[in-house]
Amino acid sequence: MKRLLLATLLAGEAFSIRAAAPSIEVHSIARDFATFWDATQDLPPAQRIAAFKQQVVPKFPAF
Repeated sequence: MKRLLLATLLAGEAFSIRAAAPSIEVHSIARDFATFWDATQDLPPAQRIAAFKQQVVPKFPAF
């Protein structure tokens, strides 16, 4: 009985259809952000936010 159960489970596993795992692509903008950070430290907050939206946000549109 145990062998039949084991054979059934293994056969089911062998013939099961699985969806392919989605591929994940990673894009690092760390260097761009560090450059932005260094270049805008002396700007007032409102100008810095505007510069961030203009320079950094377009490089990472998913967010």
